[in-house]
Amino acid sequence: LPKDFRLIDVKQRCIVQPTKLERYCVLSYVWGSAGQFLLKESNFEQLTTSNGIDTITNLPQTILDAIELCVKVGCPYLWVDSLCIIQDSPSDKHSQIRAMDAIYSQSYLGIFAAAGDGANAGLSPFGRHGRQPAIESLLVNVKPSLRLAATLSPQIAAEGIARSTWASRAWT
Repeated sequence: LPKDFRLIDVKQRCIVQPTKLERYCVLSYVWGSAGQFLLKESNFEQLTTSNGIDTITNLPQTILDAIELCVKVGCPYLWVDSLCIIQDSPSDKHSQIRAMDAIYSQSYLGIFAAAGDGANAGLSPFGRHGRQPAIESLLVNVKPSLRLAATLSPQIAAEGIARSTWASRAWT
């Protein structure tokens, strides 16, 4: 992992640099065309203080849902590219991007928002359009407006992901 590896502490709701390798989740999602909040040198101090994440008024729904999911599954940390890489630091971006394979492969759980077409789509089985999977094997109520489901049919999941914006990116 990179020397300046950062994570979101989902209980303290701030960005931290762990002193040892902690159990963490990663979020893979589509940023979309709308601008979103990014970690920058100018807001680094604000976001590394307790509850700093809560000061962000335009934090995308997908990130909010992922933080809540981490709390629900008992994973104390979350890695999100937009908030764990200093976006206006070429050296930080370079070192973090070079370590992306390690960041993903050493994670406890990968959260892939494959159905969303932007950062505000949130997490749900097939986006926020009300479509439900044909066969449910596991249903988790994360909050009243968010249910996560796993399907028994790999074909259904594969077809939905293959048509998604997430699958059309240069990386996933």
